[in-house]
Amino acid sequence: MAAKKRISKKSDGASNQTEPSDQQGRFNHRLETIRICSRRSRIIIILIVITSVIDFSAFWNSRTDSWLSERIRVMEWAHMVTKQAKEQTNSFNEIDIEKIRAELTKNSDIKPTDMAWIDRALDYIEKKGFKTRGSIKTHLDSLLTLEAERKLVITVPFFGIYFDVNNLGMIGGFTFVVLLMIFRFSLVRETSNISVVLKQAQRGGRLERCYTNLAMEQVLTIPPIEGKEETQFWKHIPKFLYMLPVLVHLIIVCHDFKTIGIGFAISPVNTMVVTMTSVTFLVLLVILTYQCINLSIVMDRQWKDWYERIGADKNGS
Repeated sequence: MAAKKRISKKSDGASNQTEPSDQQGRFNHRLETIRICSRRSRIIIILIVITSVIDFSAFWNSRTDSWLSERIRVMEWAHMVTKQAKEQTNSFNEIDIEKIRAELTKNSDIKPTDMAWIDRALDYIEKKGFKTRGSIKTHLDSLLTLEAERKLVITVPFFGIYFDVNNLGMIGGFTFVVLLMIFRFSLVRETSNISVVLKQAQRGGRLERCYTNLAMEQVLTIPPIEGKEETQFWKHIPKFLYMLPVLVHLIIVCHDFKTIGIGFAISPVNTMVVTMTSVTFLVLLVILTYQCINLSIVMDRQWKDWYERIGADKNGS
C-alpha cells in the first residue's frame, strides 16, 4: 500500500510538471499562428500591389494618347510628309527638313491642326537624326509591330499567359476580388487570434511581454508602444494600400465606358459581356474594400484597448 501511495504521488507530481509545459506549448503555438497570419497578410498585400501596378500599367499603355500611340502618330505624319515631298526621288535620298517645311508652309490647303502635327513630326525626325525616308518607314513599322505585340495583347508575368487588352477589366477585376477575399479572411483570423493569445497572456501574468513581442512584429498595423509615437498619416497609409484594387479597377471601368464605341465596332457581344462583368466586379470590390478597412480599424482599436489595459495594470500595481 505504501509503495502504491509513493507511486501515485510521483505520478501526480509528474502530471503537475507536464501541465504547465503543455500550456506553454499551446501558448507558443498560438503565438506562432499570429505570426503566420501577419506574414500571410503581408504577402497578400504585396500581391495586391503587384497586381495593381500591372493592371494600371496595362491600362496606361493602352490609352489612345499613350506614349507609344503618340509616337506612332508622329511617325505616320513624318512618313506621309516626307513621302509626298517633291524633292524626294527614292527612299535613300537624304531628307532636307528645311526645304520640306518651307514647301508645306506655302500650301494653303493644309489645315492649322494638320500643320501642327507636321511641325511636330519634322521636329521629331530632326532631333532623332533620321536621314532617309527608308529609315522613317522602318522605324514606323517596328512601332506598329510593337503596338500589336505589347499594347493590344497583355502578357502576365511568370505565368506566360496573355489576353486581349479589352479583357483587362474582367480579368483584372476577378483577380482583385479573389485577392481581397483571401485578405479579408486573413484579417478575420488575425483579429480573432490576437484576442485569444493576449487574453491567455493576461491570465498567465505575461501580458505586457507578449503584447510587446507581437507589436514589434507588426508591419501593416501600427500598435501603440511605450516611448514610440507614430503620426496619424503613417497609421493610415496601409489602409490606402487596401484601396488600390478598387481605385485601379474604377479607372479601368471608366476608361472602358469612355471607349465603348471602339469595342462595339469590333465585337458588340464581347463588349457587353466585359462591361457588365467589370461593373459587377467593381461593386464586389467596393464591398470587400469596405470590409477590409473596417476589419483593420477593429484591429487598431483592439491593439489600443490592450495597450490601455497594460497601462491600467501598471497604474493599479
